[in-house]
This record gives sequence, structure tokens and C-alpha cells, in this order.
Amino acid sequence: MFLVFVACLIAAPTRCEEERLRLPDGASTVQACWTGAPALLIEWEKAHPDYKASMDWRCVPESRLQRRS
Repeated sequence: MFLVFVACLIAAPTRCEEERLRLPDGASTVQACWTGAPALLIEWEKAHPDYKASMDWRCVPESRLQRRS
């Protein structure tokens, strides 16, 4: 399961990228993803202080995740 969201540079808010976080093994359901997503986004922002994560995120099973080019 992946948490998919958009993150934008704080200094250049129009520079945004889609980010994908693989959830821990214990969070393999959509319900677990929804429950854990806010904390994961906070941790991601701490590790990437120049970015702001969008609160418009979704949980996507790996089988439904489109491959990046």
C-alpha cells in the first residue's frame, strides 16, 4: 500500500511533485493507510523541511499504482 500525495516547495509553491510513500508492512489495508497517513505526512515534512505536503492524499494498493515514466 502506498500513500500518494503532492508536495510543493515552500519557497516556490508552484513547483510541486507527486510523492509516494510505501506504508509499513503492518499497514497493508486502506483503513490502516487512512489511519496512519497524517502521522506519515508529518514525518515526511520533518525529513523534507523545504516542502509542504498537500492534505489531498490518497491510499493506493501497489497493484493499482501507475508506474512512473
